Amino acid sequence: MTESSETTNETSKRDLPMKIAKYGIVVIVLFLFIGLMLPAKVEVERQIVVDQDPDTVFATLNGFSRFNDWSPWAGIDPNTQYTFSGPLMGKDAAMCWKSEHEDVGSGCQTITAVDGHKRIETALDFGAQGTANGYYEVGMAPQGTLVIWGFETDFGWNIVGRYFGLFMDGMIGEQYEKGLQQYKAMVEKIPALDFTVEKMFVTHVEPQQMLYVTGETKTNVSAIGAALGRAFGQVEAFMNRHGLEASGQPMAIATRWDPQNDVYAFQAGAPFEGPAPQMSNGVQMQMTYEGSVAKAVHTGSYETMMVTYSTLERYIRFLGLQVAGNPWEVYVTDPSQVAPDDLVTEIYFPVTLAEAATTDPAAEGQGMREAAPETTPPEAAAADASPDTDASPATQDSAETPAVDAAAMPADAN
Repeated sequence: MTESSETTNETSKRDLPMKIAKYGIVVIVLFLFIGLMLPAKVEVERQIVVDQDPDTVFATLNGFSRFNDWSPWAGIDPNTQYTFSGPLMGKDAAMCWKSEHEDVGSGCQTITAVDGHKRIETALDFGAQGTANGYYEVGMAPQGTLVIWGFETDFGWNIVGRYFGLFMDGMIGEQYEKGLQQYKAMVEKIPALDFTVEKMFVTHVEPQQMLYVTGETKTNVSAIGAALGRAFGQVEAFMNRHGLEASGQPMAIATRWDPQNDVYAFQAGAPFEGPAPQMSNGVQMQMTYEGSVAKAVHTGSYETMMVTYSTLERYIRFLGLQVAGNPWEVYVTDPSQVAPDDLVTEIYFPVTLAEAATTDPAAEGQGMREAAPETTPPEAAAADASPDTDASPATQDSAETPAVDAAAMPADAN
């Protein structure tokens, strides 16, 4: 080997690291340049048509009570821990999960917006792995209801994230397709319910001061109407004597509904504002329930309310909820001034998440139901009742009446 060849080889060896560095810089520049050209925002979307009415579909998606009945991740790790917070349905309803399984991980999902009855938006927080947004859209389709499940994220200037985004449609899309197929199987088993989301929904109620009397009567509509009429009259007479005004419509809480033994027990009265007067002659005071409720708005005669009760109880079950206290009614219209077919009554059931979601919401429950006054408004009943005196022995406390749930309804004030 000549001296010239040796010099060339030594020069090449000295230049090799520099060449590698130059090539590395070129590769990095190309990686960054191409990465910057890739989209920062990634959207994954899948859709399916289900044989179910839009209101039922929307109701099952507007919360997380039935999410794990169809989620593609629910069955991966049976040891996953779930926690729920906020309202049961609608904006701010939240579900968090924690799992050691790499395909499940940990995170939280919160409903951030509900647009009419067509779109639900969620925020996803995966901790160190970042955040994203999700959404459901519900619309009409020729063969049923169209359900769209979407995922959106913005990687910003995260170049590695932008490359990762190239594979997200394949990875997430496959799971979304599986989930929608499972959702279709679940929601199509739900029998059609005669409700609209305007007249039957889950919401949150605040507590109110309520003056009331307790009573017990038979379960036929005439007996109930007469008993409630006397009770409302007694409470109104008490309020008039103490210079109090009702802050809402008359209401009746069913503390016992036992058709087999022909017993209906209740607390009937009205909410009010202001300082509490000295209780007397059977009139008591309490704070009403605070928390999540399933609410139905019944329009029509009191005799037809059982249909609404049955539908509301089925609605509660198919949402994966359960009754958590005594139901009550609020009488929005006065039967002395409104035709029976135009009467408006609000029905409330306290609800919480069911320990196990019902798979057959069609089954008729034996939940507590109450009837309503017939045609005697509280005002007319008050004229027949002596002020601050019990109209009948039925307004006295009954030893057989179950106590109102202590957490939901504080003890009566003396």
